[in-house]
Amino acid sequence: MNSNKSYFRARRSLIALAVLAGGWSSMAAAQVKTIPVGGKEKAPPAQEEATQLDEIEVTGSRIKRTDFETAQPVLSIGREDIERTGLTSIGDLLQNLAEAGSALNTAVNNGGNGSVEVDLRNLGSNRVLVLVNGRRWVNGLRSNSTASVDLNTIPVSIIERVEVLKDGASAVYGSDAVAGVVNIITRKNFAGAEARAQYGQYTQGDGQSNLMSFSLGSVSGATSIFTDVSYVLQEEVFAGDRRISREPLFGTGNVFGSSRTPQGRFVFIPDQTVSDGLACRADGFCNLSLKVGEDGKEVADFEGFNNSKRYNFAPINYLLTPNERSSIFTALNHDFGNVLFGNPLAFQGEFLYNVRKSVQQLAETPVDVGDFASAPFNTLYVAEDNPFNPFQQDIGRTDPNSPDGVGGGVIFRRMTDLGPRIFSQNVDTYRLGGGFKGSFDLFERFVSWDAGYTFAESRNTDLQRNLVNVDRLRLAVGPIANCNNTPGCVPLNLFGGQGTTGTGSMTSEMLRYVGYDGQGSQKQRQNNFYAYFSHELVSLPAGMVGMAYGLEYRKEYFQDIPDPLVQAGASSTNRGLPTSGGYNVKEAYVEFNVPVLSGIKGVDALDISAALRYSDYNSFGSDTNYKFGVRYKPYADLLVRGTVSTAFRAPGVSDLFLGLSDSYPQITDPCAGATGDVAARCQADGVSDPANYQQLNTQELERLGGNPNLTPEEADTFTAGIVYSPEFVPDLNIYLDWYSIDLTNAITTLGSQNILDLCYTAGAGDLYCDLVDRNSNTGGITEIRNTFLNIGGLKVEGLDIAADYVLPWLRDYGTFTVKVDSSYLTRFSKFIANASGGLDELQYEGSNQGDTEGQGFPRLKANTSVDWAFGPWSANYRLRYVHHQLEENCEGLEDFGLCDVVKTDADGNVIDADNNLGSATYHDVQVGYNLSRWNMQLTGGINNLFDKDPPVSITAFANSFDSSLYDVPGVFPYLRLTKSF
Repeated sequence: MNSNKSYFRARRSLIALAVLAGGWSSMAAAQVKTIPVGGKEKAPPAQEEATQLDEIEVTGSRIKRTDFETAQPVLSIGREDIERTGLTSIGDLLQNLAEAGSALNTAVNNGGNGSVEVDLRNLGSNRVLVLVNGRRWVNGLRSNSTASVDLNTIPVSIIERVEVLKDGASAVYGSDAVAGVVNIITRKNFAGAEARAQYGQYTQGDGQSNLMSFSLGSVSGATSIFTDVSYVLQEEVFAGDRRISREPLFGTGNVFGSSRTPQGRFVFIPDQTVSDGLACRADGFCNLSLKVGEDGKEVADFEGFNNSKRYNFAPINYLLTPNERSSIFTALNHDFGNVLFGNPLAFQGEFLYNVRKSVQQLAETPVDVGDFASAPFNTLYVAEDNPFNPFQQDIGRTDPNSPDGVGGGVIFRRMTDLGPRIFSQNVDTYRLGGGFKGSFDLFERFVSWDAGYTFAESRNTDLQRNLVNVDRLRLAVGPIANCNNTPGCVPLNLFGGQGTTGTGSMTSEMLRYVGYDGQGSQKQRQNNFYAYFSHELVSLPAGMVGMAYGLEYRKEYFQDIPDPLVQAGASSTNRGLPTSGGYNVKEAYVEFNVPVLSGIKGVDALDISAALRYSDYNSFGSDTNYKFGVRYKPYADLLVRGTVSTAFRAPGVSDLFLGLSDSYPQITDPCAGATGDVAARCQADGVSDPANYQQLNTQELERLGGNPNLTPEEADTFTAGIVYSPEFVPDLNIYLDWYSIDLTNAITTLGSQNILDLCYTAGAGDLYCDLVDRNSNTGGITEIRNTFLNIGGLKVEGLDIAADYVLPWLRDYGTFTVKVDSSYLTRFSKFIANASGGLDELQYEGSNQGDTEGQGFPRLKANTSVDWAFGPWSANYRLRYVHHQLEENCEGLEDFGLCDVVKTDADGNVIDADNNLGSATYHDVQVGYNLSRWNMQLTGGINNLFDKDPPVSITAFANSFDSSLYDVPGVFPYLRLTKSF
């Protein structure tokens, strides 16, 4: 439908670039002919020889060129490739790339916010620069990672192609381009209309997915306009509806369930009159739970607590969170002709408005009351005169006059009466950009220029339902006089559990008083001014020297205003203080491409490239980065390339200004049952009897916060590779690229488990122990401070191997194209500071770190596909492979069959146990038929054809599998209808 010939030429050239310069994606377009390195394509007809190819920008360089081979590896994903996946989010597609690491997605329920991000090389989504049409996209709204882009703000229906630069590019683009660059190119020169509808759901009958879009475009003379309206609805999947996720830890029943149960858990030191009627422990502690079917009005209604009484919180959680997105996008281009002193002038502008509504659902609010609890619940206690207290003594307030500590303790209660916790987001994102471009001759050399401005903003209204007001809870369970003297106060019954009928003992009046719905908001804003120039500098025997240079001014601002009760620490959800701040940066860059030799024996072509960028931030100062590249073709079939560069990531708003916020990660306290040197360190830190000390709760309070004294991360990056297109095997292309990234001065948090292990297990000293606070009475953890620091670094190395081949012997039956794209991780090392001031190296390659690092590091990820096209028919078969990984510290789970590698001593005692996450291969298939008579295409597909389940993880935060690496379990068929007008 496109009548613009120059557009077609540019598009073909860009596809050639993907083949020549970057390792073709396993999803590359089947109908596009692969151009070999030597460019041995049939010459165009004579009448087209006089038509000059448009000069374009290649991702990773701002030099306009018609030579599409560069020194950098670039992967291209075309519109057809996206459609073959059946996915409705470009973020989901990018997370399936072989080069992608673990990143946030809509399968993250606890800790997710409806965003989908992309990670390259396992370096984190905040070290990937995301561009749209070569311009920075507005960052997302996660308060603890404000430098990561939410790809769900970019509708999949507007995308023409995606180019992924697998190399650092700070010298060209500035901050954040450490692991690579994702450049999303939108549709523009489109004439006609297109309507599309897609529906799919899991064979279990859930997780329905709907996509509807309508595109309208016009190319008329000097003006082209493209508009797209789209709607996407992804519905939820409950964890209870999949076998792997319906228990807290797969295969262990309720052993790892929560001690915060609907029947309550009551841990306290009784006075003598109470203990006489109870089966309390020999050490004087009562550890009780309400018997099922009792109302909790009598002491005899309670019995000893054990693991069988734990609460299975898993089924009510979302396994796949619902996500609804609506958007409108318009792109306008107009050529004014030669109106600028006889030189061409054109306008380009675009507008996007996207609305995302997303929801996460967690098990009902857990409530702790007592001085053995973490803040803020450690300031609450149940008074002896609470009308529902059958023990008739204070619980959770230690009597200072009692040598035995009578009254000290905690009550754990799951507020099932209130209903599940529901967190919803309503995110509005809009982006407006416009500018002018043109060209002129300077001293008989061609110069092109591009200048403009973009403004973008995302706003979110964050609603939280079925939380508990801690201040009101204090009154409702405390001394009855305080409640009676407070208007509206209703005493709360924490002892009645689910009552005699199982429907809950808390009345609607009680729930209305202590329960509440909260609201917070976030805002991210970006202003960007730019002016770029690209021109021919001087002619050399081997070709023309290209040069680009430019200026940019960018201003970023982020604001997070939590709910007032959350700020005050008076909410049952994690406490968080407001975050507000921003920065601006002025930048200048210059880039050269120099052809050194060409057309001589042993040197078909030899080019060198160089770039330099200066960045001046008002937050920390200046930074300068460089890049050098070499492109060498000894003969027409072989391309050898390499780069060396520096990259950096400036501290983001959250890194600098994040208000202290609470989190409750699942950790193991090394002091529980400790002996030897570990016990001595624990005693020195306030744990009086480590051998008998028990960790009451595995989710401990962690305080996260920013650090205004941070400096930028710095990285040295290297790539080297070959592209081989042998003349004796037509249509075969092989790509091999090695990469190395050495990141220093990393902005990171240590993580609570690492802090505890370094303090107590490794004995690394006060540097880490000072970050841990403990209860002076019980020795239990009350707080772990985990703030951002410039500490340590990362070292990553690996190989990307790819190939594509058009099978020659099946041409009578259509065009068959085989593609392979794989990435092999040879090293992933994390360096963290130790007590002596040096660095300790932790090696992660081939491992899965679960809740500790929140990601897996498989040695190999690979995608393979076979594409077929024959007349109106098309088909695609794809395999996605994730290599096996090892989880350590499986001790204690041997009896459940979850430990694959178990080592014992001579007496049969387990000394080491690990869990092997087996390799996983997903099979996806799609078939399409073009009904040309009606200008329609019917497409059907099935993802995860053979119902592959993810491997069981013992350390995953939830659902017993790593949702950043593996699909939600289930077969997913879908059907799509496309109609052109």
